[in-house]
Amino acid sequence: MQRRIHKYMGSSSIDYLKEDLLNVAEYIYQNEFSNCSILITGATGLLGFLCIKSLLVYQKKYCKNVSVYGLARNPQKVSDIFSEEELKSINIIYQDITAPLSDSLKFDYIIHTANPTTSKFFLTNPVEVIDSIYLGIKNILENALKSGTKGVVYLSSMEVFEIVEEKESRHSEKDLGYVDLQSTRSCYSEGKRLAELLCKSYVTEYNLPVRIARLAQTFGAGVQKSENRVFAQFLRSAIYGEDIVLHTKGQSFGNYCYTADVIRALFLLPKRGEAGDVFNIVNEDSTVSIAEMAQMVAHEFSNGKSKVIFDIPTDNVYGYAPDTKLKLSNEKMAGNQIIRW
Repeated sequence: MQRRIHKYMGSSSIDYLKEDLLNVAEYIYQNEFSNCSILITGATGLLGFLCIKSLLVYQKKYCKNVSVYGLARNPQKVSDIFSEEELKSINIIYQDITAPLSDSLKFDYIIHTANPTTSKFFLTNPVEVIDSIYLGIKNILENALKSGTKGVVYLSSMEVFEIVEEKESRHSEKDLGYVDLQSTRSCYSEGKRLAELLCKSYVTEYNLPVRIARLAQTFGAGVQKSENRVFAQFLRSAIYGEDIVLHTKGQSFGNYCYTADVIRALFLLPKRGEAGDVFNIVNEDSTVSIAEMAQMVAHEFSNGKSKVIFDIPTDNVYGYAPDTKLKLSNEKMAGNQIIRW
């Protein structure tokens, strides 16, 4: 993990991003996506824009005929992330994912990354969170059904596991835990569970080729300055020589995966694995507690200027997920030879 974070923090992060995009483009080439149309929702999110940029590199390097579509809401964010030259090769669809897609839009493949991700938003806007998750995947599945789409990948989350029992072995895709339905924050984890069930239902009833990628936390070259997940907060503190402040005891295990590895998996799943199946996307070597991650970042990246301190409020005002001893297994992905970490 230290090597990956060094790469993420390096002064040549733009060069690392170019290297990652070239590597992913080669994966796309090996799995043959020429003469097709691909929709990436959440085009301005981390994984969405990396998927699109990887496709553009694939298109340019291998001279393949692929029509790239990106769904986004904010024109300013689109222009901030993509250059004018890149936008010439992207068909941007401006709309909210909760609205149905036009019947005129047809795609061979869809990777659905659009999703709310901010913990505080889960607490303040739980209805909107549920609507975005459920209506978003419902609209994608309906469009895919009408279009005769060859493959849909839905990005779920490790938060569907919620509170699991600690055990010596790692948690497979079937080892789901307890969700507190009286907790407002459960709007996210329960919404994701419902979305996964809806995907499986479309496979069962309509034979729609949908596969589910259940993601660990992702980080790597390309993360935006506005990123607010804990690893980014820790790294910013280390960069500026500030203390890393934890608002919990940091006992939860964090499961992580490097962005380029995740993107490779997302471009493999449309054509590999059983329809309706769920796959953990995680690097098992990167499972550490939040406190351990904070201590490692402070030690490795702050030149001794940062230390870890605890400032724990009486109420969960920051919207953090409950403590969990979740240690995700990547055995299904590796066992199916879909990807090697």
